[in-house]
Amino acid sequence: MRRSLAALSTAAVIAAAAWTWHGLPIPDEVFAPFDVEVAMGQQATGAAVTAQVDGVRIGPRVDKTVYPPGTVDAVGVWVAVDGTAMTTRRDQVPSVELIVGPNTYAPTSRLGVVAVSGSLAPGIRASGSWVFDVPPDLVAPGRDRVTLRMWVGDWRLNSRLVIDIDLADPRVQRTDRIDIGPGKQVGT
Repeated sequence: MRRSLAALSTAAVIAAAAWTWHGLPIPDEVFAPFDVEVAMGQQATGAAVTAQVDGVRIGPRVDKTVYPPGTVDAVGVWVAVDGTAMTTRRDQVPSVELIVGPNTYAPTSRLGVVAVSGSLAPGIRASGSWVFDVPPDLVAPGRDRVTLRMWVGDWRLNSRLVIDIDLADPRVQRTDRIDIGPGKQVGT
């Protein structure tokens, strides 16, 4: 009887612990970024970075003027997001991604161009393009939106810029060739 009572008590404690464990928040709920959401054309300002998307160009080829100059065909289609960015506190390298449909894309490294990336500095606004190679059907005419996300440092418990891009906006251009030059830096 005593062993049965001990086994029953142990089972009850284990069941209560399991129930409590499943009620705990998952790490993404505890260590999530603080999203700063804006639309294309608006400035997004987080704790450590500021950015604005001014336009988008979509096309199958990129003509680049930086070394080595030339034309680069996309595997899918190029999406060049034109904008500006700067950090607010210290020199940092931003992380950028494009959400298209169910997929997340990093800027391409095929062009040898780092237009608005590299190290950003406080008070010095860098302008240029983030270029992504995405499947053409995800940005085909009739598709609604894509989202550019940017942050610096560790994304957990920090602000992340979330810029909504309406593909029907007149600032979204569809073209056969996208010209990409070097990024520029100007004071604020």
